[in-house]
Amino acid sequence: EPVPPPGSVTAQTDADNRPVPTLPTFLDISDRHLAERQLPPEATHDALTGLPNRRHLMDLIETSLHEAQPFSLLFCDLDGFKEINDGLGHGLGDQLLVLVSQRLSSSVRTHDLVARIGGDEFAVLCPGATEVAAQHVAGRLLSALDSPLPTERGDIKVSASIGIAVSEASAASDAPALLRNAD
Repeated sequence: EPVPPPGSVTAQTDADNRPVPTLPTFLDISDRHLAERQLPPEATHDALTGLPNRRHLMDLIETSLHEAQPFSLLFCDLDGFKEINDGLGHGLGDQLLVLVSQRLSSSVRTHDLVARIGGDEFAVLCPGATEVAAQHVAGRLLSALDSPLPTERGDIKVSASIGIAVSEASAASDAPALLRNAD
């Protein structure tokens, strides 16, 4: 027997197909929503860059998937960052990550979301973006990183690799799968 969609009401019947009296029950989740809205910024944002973090990004992806809203997801990984971080120090590495986050954020469309998902990995959620639009965004991100970044130790050149997953063309049905596909 097919399962009704969430939020729908289906009359229950007995063996003779007569309606059975039922009492509807509801679960009040308003306290949960209130608690989620009151999360401290560090629960949803990266402490170093101030960008949304992996958790926040994954929640937004899941919401977009649930609402069947098309989007593209770009995965941006800095090339050779470990060598920069190890060779020049973690303080300079952190400074570079902040500068990269600023460059990426200033290169996307106003409704796109740049997130730092860990280490030297960033993601960009592009609502409504087709594959072609996502490729244009990726091109702008790469162009933004063409110029050296001014640090306390002089200008440093970084490059990145970017992968793209498109929600409407993807067989992935959850946020982790889409992120893996973009990676």
